[in-house]
Amino acid sequence: MNELIEKLAADAGLLNYVDNETPRRYYIDGHADLEEVERFARLIVKECLKIVDYAGEDVENGNIFFNPDNLYLKALKESDYKRIGAVAWYASDMIKEHFGIEE
Repeated sequence: MNELIEKLAADAGLLNYVDNETPRRYYIDGHADLEEVERFARLIVKECLKIVDYAGEDVENGNIFFNPDNLYLKALKESDYKRIGAVAWYASDMIKEHFGIEE
């Protein structure tokens, strides 16, 4: 299992583990309820929102424009940076609203 997914599932209460076992092996908690599943889904959405927010910051700061192989980015003008960053943050807000995520 992906380490981040494993961490989020454990944080949500979906996974348990055997004490004193190295490496720690997780198993799905048979007593997990809808609340834990919902918490897990919200944690995943929040991780996705972080990516969108970071992308917005990178675009606005010009950090991603150093890749000479990206033809799309080459076509952009410097004036587009802030606009694209704003679109990323708008998308982030729309995702939060869609999933009912509050920070």
